[in-house]
Amino acid sequence: MANSINTKSEQSVLQRLNDSLGMTDSDLNEMKLLYDFFVKISDPEISDNEVRRLWDEIDYNLLEKYVLRSKGSSKLNLRAASENKQELMQAVEYFFDITSDTISFGSNLPSHIESLEMIAPLKDPSFTLMVGCLTASSKYEYVIGIKSKFPQVKPLIIDIDGISTLKPVSNEIMTLADGVRLPFRNNLLTGIFTSSLIQNLYNDHRESEIRSLFAEMHRTLIEGGIISLVESFPENQDMAEFVRDLKTHLSNLGFKDIKIEFSRGFKTRRHIYEYIDNMSPEIIADPSQVKITARK
Repeated sequence: MANSINTKSEQSVLQRLNDSLGMTDSDLNEMKLLYDFFVKISDPEISDNEVRRLWDEIDYNLLEKYVLRSKGSSKLNLRAASENKQELMQAVEYFFDITSDTISFGSNLPSHIESLEMIAPLKDPSFTLMVGCLTASSKYEYVIGIKSKFPQVKPLIIDIDGISTLKPVSNEIMTLADGVRLPFRNNLLTGIFTSSLIQNLYNDHRESEIRSLFAEMHRTLIEGGIISLVESFPENQDMAEFVRDLKTHLSNLGFKDIKIEFSRGFKTRRHIYEYIDNMSPEIIADPSQVKITARK
């Protein structure tokens, strides 16, 4: 394989992929071919003719093996395919030590840890919530990453759908639910996290859902609890306007100490797992993403 596996968290990544794929070196090379394909067709400068040519040339058997996994069914599960694609992209970036462009919770783990440190010491137990969990890797990075720094935390997760994300990691509670109706009692949560969730709602002009989600966050947080939202630039929208709208929504609901800053994360996916294992990888500011924090 492209890199040797040293740390416990790295071994867990490899084991998870082996469990789901029976992965070998040849599998990883096939995954790299698909990775290159997805990167090329996602290039905003690519022509329609070039996209069609790439689709004509790609080996459909590889798409079936790693992304579609339909097993002969004529019905495509779009959510499962999306999860599989994200897992593939993250795995290739990890094993080939490629600069990470695929967002997951771990990509911004230092920013979320710093948010929790703002209200330390945390009670034992304390409950945190991740809203939205596209892949099993994101779930793993959230659960193990938070608990590596705050062992007293009981991680909670909700997603409106999920296939691989339903598989347990480490005593977390995963619930299929909608963020506009959080299935938790009032004043329970110490921290709530999102990664690239709000901007997707914003892109789809679903601002009423954003307001409902923020209201539910406020309801379920303890007094002094914190939200930590890491978001990319929305499509066809001025970032200053996006941030101003979010600050207005949060302020109207009673949130205070609202702070906007660049997110902090890692250059490569391997650094995520080094950080989880209490090593000291380089942490960098990401000018393409902002972190919004606010207290109840």
